[in-house]
Amino acid sequence: MCHTDMKERAILPPSINFQVITMESCNRLSGVEHAAFLHYMRNASVYFGPGCNNVPIIAHLSGDDALSDRTVFDTLGSVALTSATEMARATQTFIQLYGWKQVGLVKASVNFERLSLHSLKSYLKDAQIEINVEIELDPYMTPDEIIATGKLKQLRNRARIIIVEMGMDLHSSKNFMIAAHRSHMKTTGL
Repeated sequence: MCHTDMKERAILPPSINFQVITMESCNRLSGVEHAAFLHYMRNASVYFGPGCNNVPIIAHLSGDDALSDRTVFDTLGSVALTSATEMARATQTFIQLYGWKQVGLVKASVNFERLSLHSLKSYLKDAQIEINVEIELDPYMTPDEIIATGKLKQLRNRARIIIVEMGMDLHSSKNFMIAAHRSHMKTTGL
């Protein structure tokens, strides 16, 4: 309503154009899933929400000190995009916070050492969290080629939490996510 009102009253300059997209975000899974969808499918650049409490979010955000006040933002873990170590530490903390076990890692077969999974393995070991399965995939494989390797079956059988990092952005994991979806690996609850 506010967006429409600002347009009608010509409060926004004509050169400013934006679209408001709302999606369900107040449960443990859909908020993060929808944020990824908005980023990847809709090329969203600004996110507000979720509008409810106690939905944990880990996001790449600015390093603004205002966001570090955990009395206000108690479910927000923010990390800098440029720090693979900080992303690994945030992920390890999140896994430990929820007491998750049966962790599986999916990594690219090339340039693995530049990504946060390299650091995450060390953090998980230090926190005595076992990695049940770790697979490497060529980041340029098609979804069908990924399925044909049989490695998704290993993940399904040995891991409840699967951490995927095939490259530096969400697009690099696209074929893996398509393969996982085709293999019916998505669940609807914890």
